Amino acid sequence: YYDAIRDACAEFGIDTPLRVAAFLGQVGHETMGLQFLEELGGTTWWVRYEGRRDLGNTTQGDGIKYHGRGLVQLTGKANYVEFGRRLGLDLVGDPDQAGRMPAAARIGGAFWSMRGLSAFADLDSEDGFRRMTQKLNGGVNGLADRHARWKAIRKIMGIDPKGK
Repeated sequence: YYDAIRDACAEFGIDTPLRVAAFLGQVGHETMGLQFLEELGGTTWWVRYEGRRDLGNTTQGDGIKYHGRGLVQLTGKANYVEFGRRLGLDLVGDPDQAGRMPAAARIGGAFWSMRGLSAFADLDSEDGFRRMTQKLNGGVNGLADRHARWKAIRKIMGIDPKGK
């Protein structure tokens, strides 16, 4: 996945060590360490998305068809339409591509950029990382794991905590 992630980071301005570390920490959680580019959860997990107008799922079957995929687990027909349009991809006609590289990485980078998450990474702080998580996830789901991954990546990259 290295080339696809590197290219997406370059395309979407995830272009400093602080930004890369935060991006990898967040997508590391979303994909369980880049192991899964599709949402997990058994055989009926998708039912929770069926009929969700807030996700654009208005036709029967949209829940399973537009389930979470990619580095940020893009979910819902409305998001597949929006990101497909922005990236020049037919995500509605071929939603599975959202779970394959390089589309998965480009969607992750575009999502990051659209939400302004680099600004939080640039703060180089615990509070900034928490706020980034809220903006990315809609809450703080998995914050401890996200934080641990961020810290481990920072260590590997040789990024000292701010103030040291």
